[in-house]
Amino acid sequence: MTHAALAITLLATSAAAQETYRFTLTTEGQSSSTFTPLSGDLQLWSGTNTQELVEYTAEHPSYVPPKTWTCNSSFVIVRGIPSGEGHCLMENVDGDRSIIATSVTHVSEGRNAGTWYSIGGTGAQEGVQSRGTYYSIYSPASGRIITTVEGQVTLNE
Repeated sequence: MTHAALAITLLATSAAAQETYRFTLTTEGQSSSTFTPLSGDLQLWSGTNTQELVEYTAEHPSYVPPKTWTCNSSFVIVRGIPSGEGHCLMENVDGDRSIIATSVTHVSEGRNAGTWYSIGGTGAQEGVQSRGTYYSIYSPASGRIITTVEGQVTLNE
């Protein structure tokens, strides 16, 4: 019984030391990708992109969001169903860096959407836990990409 009481106390203490809030942001940049259709039922997409923050709104105004994003990802489309992953290295204006993992859930011409979650970071990004959704619009002709990200972040206070 003592172990259970100690665990409950530790959980209550750590919950009080953290704050969770919602945010939205928009990034814009350049993308380079390769699309390889093997057949109508099997296609491969892979790409990299570099984007910068252009808009940010959050419930917690003191948090410094990532300013630059460099992402690598690939996915396959099998009989119309996308499956794939990627990773982004992000850096804020103070030089703190973090990594997120992405997973694609929807693909259509010039667009993709999915989910993401944080893996870890340095400085102010250390210990930050976050997750959410993203939606990207991409122009193959110009390479321009715009991504809208929504999610929640838990900060260590």
